[in-house]
Amino acid sequence: MGKVKAPQSPLSFSVEIDKFLGADLTNAPSYVSAFRSPHCPNMIRESTGKVRKWIGWQTVKKYSGRINGFHTYSDEKGDRVIIHSGTNLYFGDTVIYSQMNDEKSLSKQLNGKLIIADGKKLLMYYKKGDNFICEPVENNAYVPKIVISRKPTGGGTTYEPINLLGKQRKDSFLGTEGDRTYQLSSNNIESVDKVEKLNSSGGWDTITDYSVDKTSGKVTFSSPPGVSAITGQDNIVITYSKLVKEYAEKINSRNIMTLFGVNGAMDRIFLAGDGNRDYYCQMDNPTYWGDLFYCVIGQDNSKIMGYSIINDKLATHIDHSDNDTNIILRTGSLLDDGSASFTLAGSFTGSGAVSKYAFSTLETEPLFITNQGILAVTPSDVLGERYAQLRSYYLNGLLLKQDLSSAVACTFDRFYMLSVGGYLFALDGTQSTNERNTPYSSRQYEGFYRTNVDARCIANINNTLVFGTSDGKICKFHKDYSSLKNFNDDGKPILAKWTTPEIWGNNFASKKRFKTVCAMIGSAIATGVRISAIYDGITEKQSDYDSSARYFSFSQLTFSKISFKTDKTGYILKEKISIKPDSKKVQFVFENGILNEPIALYNANIEFTESR
Repeated sequence: MGKVKAPQSPLSFSVEIDKFLGADLTNAPSYVSAFRSPHCPNMIRESTGKVRKWIGWQTVKKYSGRINGFHTYSDEKGDRVIIHSGTNLYFGDTVIYSQMNDEKSLSKQLNGKLIIADGKKLLMYYKKGDNFICEPVENNAYVPKIVISRKPTGGGTTYEPINLLGKQRKDSFLGTEGDRTYQLSSNNIESVDKVEKLNSSGGWDTITDYSVDKTSGKVTFSSPPGVSAITGQDNIVITYSKLVKEYAEKINSRNIMTLFGVNGAMDRIFLAGDGNRDYYCQMDNPTYWGDLFYCVIGQDNSKIMGYSIINDKLATHIDHSDNDTNIILRTGSLLDDGSASFTLAGSFTGSGAVSKYAFSTLETEPLFITNQGILAVTPSDVLGERYAQLRSYYLNGLLLKQDLSSAVACTFDRFYMLSVGGYLFALDGTQSTNERNTPYSSRQYEGFYRTNVDARCIANINNTLVFGTSDGKICKFHKDYSSLKNFNDDGKPILAKWTTPEIWGNNFASKKRFKTVCAMIGSAIATGVRISAIYDGITEKQSDYDSSARYFSFSQLTFSKISFKTDKTGYILKEKISIKPDSKKVQFVFENGILNEPIALYNANIEFTESR
């Protein structure tokens, strides 16, 4: 007779999740690390390895046109925020300029002047006396001296390039005893605006007794102005106008900008946005854009998309190139004549940028968006070669489904914040890890994502995260996590979830019974967690919100959620469950979607048994 064996008792196991790093939207739920989530909308890092509900935002202003840009003018009295909405520039409710391009705009401040580029007209916002003025840069264009030491009949030494934004120029002559006619360096001029003569005291007197031949560019005096009163010094300066319509368009049509200069000094504005050529202004003078102050980057069919600063070099990003060197490095130096020269100093291999408005630096890494995801420009750890390295691997599963050409970004609170398609994606500068699936990248940032953020523009203004919408709203994120009234989006609840990966247990083929689920959540005046299980194609609630993690506070008393518990430390919630999934796997969801309730998640533990 055969022996009958008693059935073995099921073996007990547990899954401990003692840190919550971020989202993994790229891998299948079966392959996601236990410390990441395949679905965690509206959760954000609280501290390393701990997460909480992302705080809410509110509309603070409404304009008639879509929001195209935030621009900040700074001086010793503080910051003045300028809003670009539709075709208007606003300071508060006041329209300060009304002929804007209804497209996104960028700005940089240089030498006390805020320069705004919108692709239509380069603008300058500055203080004059007690008043602030906003007008086209060309209204204040620097007037260059084109030639010096010029004889009345011609010649001379080239001194300064023509200003593309201004029609006025100067020629400086060394007069002779008998010549009455002075030949300008240009013909077909529009007008002669001023003629000055050096006097014996070193000052300049205005002369009016002359005639002008505009076609030939000649100025004829009624009597010879004579030789210089100071030996060897030019004594006649003629200011005249010659309009070349396409000159100003070369500058006004651009809407990408950055600051850069010789030896990495931030004393020149670089402008791009129309092909593979960019222009730069004179040092500390944004009203002077010389016709020789330009560089050609990449092939004729490529376009400059934006800029990054890497040490003392300017990295210029183009949309594509035939050999995938889509980031060109330049360095600046001074020539013997004192002029600046910006020459090529290397390149990076990587994908081309796809948005002009998603360049920002996280910690020390310049980041930008491509069709492969968010990339960083950094030397490779292998042979010191330069590659643009992927940094958004864990977010790419959702990020790459968006129209990335409309992405906008800024850096805020040690996060790179990128908004596109109604989402706000956040790369965490404090948390990164090596990812074996991206061997050509040294690390990946942990990532989070926010829903219900329809940002056309986004900015960090006075340490507040602000965004503008296509329907003219200015919205700002709250900053005080201790206030319950801040956990809503314009009065609507925020649904925050943390979903575990698929839990297959100790042996994926064994039968399982899930017996308990525990969670440590942060205490708050009003908080709670709903726990659900996903298995066999269903979602089943295991426990609902309760008041156990709430503590009492007179300052934010809500009678419907009153608790007399005063302990503010984390609260452990433990639920007995009984789940026997046919699929042998389960996911658990920790969520809070209650209006004006936060949630923080610190630890989780799932206990189960296995048997053959």
